[in-house]
Amino acid sequence: MLDINQFIKKLKVLYVEDEDTARNMFGKYLNKKFDTTITCENGLNAFLEFDKANLEKKPFDLIISDINMPKMDGLELLEKIREKDSNIPFMFTTARSESEQMVKAINLGVNYYLLKPLDIDAIENSIQKLCKEIYYKKNYELQKRESEALLSLLNKEAIVSKTDLEGNITYVNDAFLEVSGYTEEEVIGKNHNILKHPDNPISLYKDMWDTITNGKSWEGTLKNLSREKETYYINTKIMPLFDETGKNITEYISIRFLVTEEENQKREHNRRFLERISTYKKEIAKLKKEESLGNDKVNKILENNSFLKEKNITYENKIKNLLTQLAAYETNSLEISKVELMMKQDKTKQFELINKELHKNRTLNKNLLKELETLKKLLRDKEHQIDELEQKKLDYEKRIENLLDLVNNLQEEVKELKGEEQEE
Repeated sequence: MLDINQFIKKLKVLYVEDEDTARNMFGKYLNKKFDTTITCENGLNAFLEFDKANLEKKPFDLIISDINMPKMDGLELLEKIREKDSNIPFMFTTARSESEQMVKAINLGVNYYLLKPLDIDAIENSIQKLCKEIYYKKNYELQKRESEALLSLLNKEAIVSKTDLEGNITYVNDAFLEVSGYTEEEVIGKNHNILKHPDNPISLYKDMWDTITNGKSWEGTLKNLSREKETYYINTKIMPLFDETGKNITEYISIRFLVTEEENQKREHNRRFLERISTYKKEIAKLKKEESLGNDKVNKILENNSFLKEKNITYENKIKNLLTQLAAYETNSLEISKVELMMKQDKTKQFELINKELHKNRTLNKNLLKELETLKKLLRDKEHQIDELEQKKLDYEKRIENLLDLVNNLQEEVKELKGEEQEE
């Protein structure tokens, strides 16, 4: 069962209040405390919501209602609901405290009665207390159902008995009667020590009672005597059963198995079978977890691939722009160099330098294209290669900068040459 705080959070609450301000304010508090809160402005609408929830098999766990309301007041609502459900917890909030109303509400089974104006601390304490009661009650019902199901199963496989707090027998199954040799009339109401074997030490029974009276289960092998004074051995587990609050022990249940080779083999077979089922469940859970992790990894890779593709397109566009600029710079540089060579034949040395630089630029252009292909391949090798691409980008920009500086220097030299020409 869920932790008590998680359990309270998941409760479904119906809140009825005709006054708008009070309904809105208290409704906000309830919405924070519970996952599901339905609010209504009168008793009639609330009863329709209650009926609808039951028909949908999603009943309310708690109803909080004002008393004085139009169409159907709180007492009429409680009366109608009690005709269909005598156990659902019900809390009244009202500004009036007439004794007649309170008596009628108590007779109808109201759980709490809070007077307006509402004090938030008092509300919290009352609701928390009522929710805990709901939790312990449902826990008790679940435990009871599980016990009944367990008893039904064990009746076919094990020796079962129940006793009161003093150890007096209150229930035995057919296997108990068959093994012990007693009839039901002979054991019901008798103390369990009628089966006690004198060879068992007193300390064994003291340990047993100390354990179960402290709310824990006791396990061990006991030597018993049948009605005919025959000895038999049984593996025994004794568990305390609690009331609806989950705090007070109401009785003890004892589950035993005969210690025989046949019984041991049967139980060993069942144990191995249960272990196999447990192993299969763990394997299934592990595979589901691995599947979930695999799906998360695939989704992440797809997201990374999408991101890398976008980055690749951006970098390709940037590189194309840089190459276009570089080609323009090369063209301008070449044209200027040609003009200067035609005007100054004696500047062969400068032409060689320009030609060498042009060759160098073309080689650099080829290298850039080659690096671009390499970059495309690297981009497909996942996200960690982006850093290298960024570094290469910085290198390209640095080279372009150097080319710009070179072009600027060439332009300066052209200006100087033109100046020298004019002086001549």
